[in-house]
Amino acid sequence: MADSFNLIPPVYERRRSLAADLRRFLILVLLLLIAAAALRLVLEQSLSGHRREAGLLHEQRLRLTEKEDALAELQEREKELQRQAVVLRGLRGDLSAQRILRVLDSALSPGLYFDALLFERSGEPVMAEDVKAGSSYFIRIPERSVGLQSAFDAVQVSAGMTISGQADSHTLLGQFMSALNADATVARVELLRSDAPGRAGGRVHFELMVLFQPVAEGAS
Repeated sequence: MADSFNLIPPVYERRRSLAADLRRFLILVLLLLIAAAALRLVLEQSLSGHRREAGLLHEQRLRLTEKEDALAELQEREKELQRQAVVLRGLRGDLSAQRILRVLDSALSPGLYFDALLFERSGEPVMAEDVKAGSSYFIRIPERSVGLQSAFDAVQVSAGMTISGQADSHTLLGQFMSALNADATVARVELLRSDAPGRAGGRVHFELMVLFQPVAEGAS
């Protein structure tokens, strides 16, 4: 029986084994690097998508905040307009031109003529507790109404008419003033000027102020 001999030196065998192990290790490292690169690419793409979504959400939040601010501003503006409307309704009052003309017509008599009629309504910021009874009324100022001083809480409103005209006599003028004073709409009548009959046909030229009673819509 023949004996078998290994002619390859042991050192060479060990080298071949180490080389094979090294190749396997390098292949494993390369595979790990490729897997890591692929995983990094996937993570970067996913992170980029999340960033885009976060940016869109941020923009949406900004737009929503702007819309909320605009809505709050509109609501505040609406409240302010409502406050102003309350004041304006009070300033307008319930004294119509037709009512004034009816008062004048009922007091007018033959021999008395009008040259000019000037109606005036004024409003002055005041404290409600300081308003005195008379030919004026006051309306409460809603809080934060613009254009009115915050030191006041009401507007005192008065309405009157200046009448310039001519009368055939002082007697007719006196009767006209008495008829006006007798009307419930009139608070008082003040004679501002009265000229004696002269060259203008013997007529009396006069000017008087009619102050009306405080009648207002929504007035306190």
